[in-house]
Amino acid sequence: MIDESDKGGSDGLVQLSSTLRTLSTLTSDPGDVVPEELAEGWRQVSQLLNEADCKVSDLLAVTRAAQQERMDEQLLHSTLQGWNRQLLALKSGACALLPLAWSTSVSSRHAVLVVLRRRGDYGTLALVNLAGSGSEYHPQQLSDCATRPWRQISPVTCSSIPWSRLSSTVFWLFMLRPLVTGLALDEPHPALLYEALLPFLTKKDGEFFDGNLSMRML
Repeated sequence: MIDESDKGGSDGLVQLSSTLRTLSTLTSDPGDVVPEELAEGWRQVSQLLNEADCKVSDLLAVTRAAQQERMDEQLLHSTLQGWNRQLLALKSGACALLPLAWSTSVSSRHAVLVVLRRRGDYGTLALVNLAGSGSEYHPQQLSDCATRPWRQISPVTCSSIPWSRLSSTVFWLFMLRPLVTGLALDEPHPALLYEALLPFLTKKDGEFFDGNLSMRML
């Protein structure tokens, strides 16, 4: 699903797609490793991962168009309208995986994964960012391994969010527009995401937003 010309060691979107496809393949046919009563759940996870990989491909198509200077943002709008329809159709209790990415240099992109879970008219968002740009906003601690401790980075979560906000095309446009507008590197996207957009999700209607983000472990 990804053009070979997109592959590069510094492209987080390509790396995320490779990880998603590998996991999807592993879970699509669990074989004898997983009990029969759990096999269907594994296949559902595989489908979820495959859908996320398709969304990564959507973003790669958008960024290719932007790099070729034939991008009028219409392709991004069209892509997000498709995401919007899928999110609106998501049943209560179901999950969706969505990719986010931003430029960290002229030739590099950093990608993270958003996990959404719908509960009626509300939902929960968990942002997974294992390392690199923006990970400094996440709760962190050293592992308990005495011989070789490593840094554990937990997801940032926002709960009790109106589903109308999570499925809003406008919200995701703000999230992803820097991919096609070439946000200046002295205006880092992580600050826009963590200090403005995520706090907006959890504010109550009519409540003044002061820019502070309450971060919780998943």
